Amino acid sequence: MYGITETCVHVTVRPLTRADATRADSVIGVPLAGLTVHVLDRYLQPVPPGVTGEVYVAGGQLAHGYLDRAGLTAGRFVANPFAAGERLYRSGDLARWTPRGAQAERASAQQGELVYLGRSDHQLKLRGFRIEPGEIEVALLEVDGVDGAAVSVQPDAQGRPRLVAHLVGRGADVDAVREHAADVLPAHMVPAVFVVVDRLPLTINGKLDRDALPAIAEPPIAEPAIAEPAAGQAAPAPRPRASRPRRWPRCSARSSGSTPRPWTLTSSPWAATASSRCSW
Repeated sequence: MYGITETCVHVTVRPLTRADATRADSVIGVPLAGLTVHVLDRYLQPVPPGVTGEVYVAGGQLAHGYLDRAGLTAGRFVANPFAAGERLYRSGDLARWTPRGAQAERASAQQGELVYLGRSDHQLKLRGFRIEPGEIEVALLEVDGVDGAAVSVQPDAQGRPRLVAHLVGRGADVDAVREHAADVLPAHMVPAVFVVVDRLPLTINGKLDRDALPAIAEPPIAEPAIAEPAAGQAAPAPRPRASRPRRWPRCSARSSGSTPRPWTLTSSPWAATASSRCSW
């Protein structure tokens, strides 16, 4: 079951099977009776199946708000655009509907299921693109041999930010993971670096500690080898550069009148009436 404290704990349900133990994604099922789950974009519009959005919950189980925290209440409990006079709870969780679902977003197995993708407050911004690391991590976990994945932004040797994918799995094939990522993700979401680590850092609560992900150093760029001259052989002389005659512009100055005159300096900018014309 997937639940949130502000919705009296439980929101969705899904019977587990043995196959779920080996699934790479986190399927959280369908809404409980009496609740409605919407997966919306930043404009509070429903997203189509397979597209990442934020989870909003509606129904009678919603809390009234946070005690003595009116600002936080207003930011999390928003007006429901699909039902006048009702509210939505903005969970901050990211999810997507399976391709069968999201048409009506009702608690029906035939309407598809929700796949949990992580928190929206871990959103990254890179070269003007807003990137959800959870969406990339789900794609990386689809590759055989990858048991865990985490994505972060780290600087390269020149200080430019780039995406780094941390992979856990003894059988992880970095080339296969990179190829799969390029096939299923937009170009700006494909990590620039893939590295296999022994484990991912966790918080005391057992959640991924993104701030503790190891920094990945780029290997030094090898300097090009320069052939040494053989014994007794003189080094080749540097190739002379062809010299070109330097051209100077021909300039003439004229005043607002018809008689050319040289430039004059004045103490007032309004008195400078001369203009120049140059040709090469």
